[in-house]
Amino acid sequence: MLVINALQVKKNYSGVGVYTASIINALVKKFSKGRIYARLDVFGELPPNWELIIKKIYDRDLVRWLWINLVFPFNLKKNDVLFSTFTEAPLLFNGKQIITVHDLMPISLPAKHSVKLKFYYRKILPMLLQKSYAIIAVSETTKQEITDIFPKVSKKKIFVVYNGYDDSMFNTIYDENGLNNFRAKYKLDKYILYVGRISKIKNVMLIIEAFSRIHESIPQDLLIVGRDESGIMPFALEFIRQQKIEGRVKFIEYLDKSEIAPAYKGSEVYVNASLAEGFGLPAVEAMACGVPCILSDINAFREISGGAACLFDPSDSKELAEKIMLLLSNNDLYESQKFKGLRRAEQFSWRNSAEQTAGIIASALSSESDS
Repeated sequence: MLVINALQVKKNYSGVGVYTASIINALVKKFSKGRIYARLDVFGELPPNWELIIKKIYDRDLVRWLWINLVFPFNLKKNDVLFSTFTEAPLLFNGKQIITVHDLMPISLPAKHSVKLKFYYRKILPMLLQKSYAIIAVSETTKQEITDIFPKVSKKKIFVVYNGYDDSMFNTIYDENGLNNFRAKYKLDKYILYVGRISKIKNVMLIIEAFSRIHESIPQDLLIVGRDESGIMPFALEFIRQQKIEGRVKFIEYLDKSEIAPAYKGSEVYVNASLAEGFGLPAVEAMACGVPCILSDINAFREISGGAACLFDPSDSKELAEKIMLLLSNNDLYESQKFKGLRRAEQFSWRNSAEQTAGIIASALSSESDS
């Protein structure tokens, strides 16, 4: 039987949580039965013969890791096929496992991660990947990282499956009342947008620095949507105060699901200065809404944007400021980037992601029934 491990997803999820909810909602329509283990219900009504098992696990990495490795295996049968939507999976389970790897940042950017996370990625994850039946990488960039960092892992069992996006939300259908209500609620007019975590890896301070260089030359404010995961906010707020741009930079920690699309559609430019990504889903969501993107020149963004975004050196706030000014002042370039982004976003969908993932799972189930 197919068993899905969704235990990392928590309230107000993003990133891996969006992937998990989206891929599971598509997969349950492709398999007649299965079980899902999760900490909360983000899946809605499931088809018959699908069971959701809620486990109340404390929201601490170590507690969750211990439960997954020491308790979870006793909930599984040897002929189960376990699909983990992230890199935390039971090392002691001897059945077939399929693991999704989103990135290897705790190894590629060790200074920006905790000791326990680095230990898990360096010591536990390679053993998991070596014994897994298949590995899903969310991009060619992530696949290359896996093969470079873990050369003992067979390339033959690594499958690249791109993320998708919800085209019922992220599109160019504009609800003027919804947009106006969003702007009114958050006191917004014209704005440049960033959506994602606020962390050192996401390099949000560089976006604020770039905006401080040009705020007197443009009418747009800067809207940053995401929660602070690295204790950056005190420094950001002090910098904003020193630059006297308190009224021009606005933060929203969390948006209701109904507000996410209006946030994109109401923006004029989406900016992301991340130092590393496995995929970069917000950039695809922005492109799908017809919002031109300015992205850091890193492997994942080059791959995912496919030439449909303006790229800049993520260590250079001056270059980012110049790219923002160029895009906002050149209407032909703006419309060209908007068109390219829309066409590029069409290459991604959760339907395609689910089809590819279902094929990998079906192969594991078939080989299990034959054995």
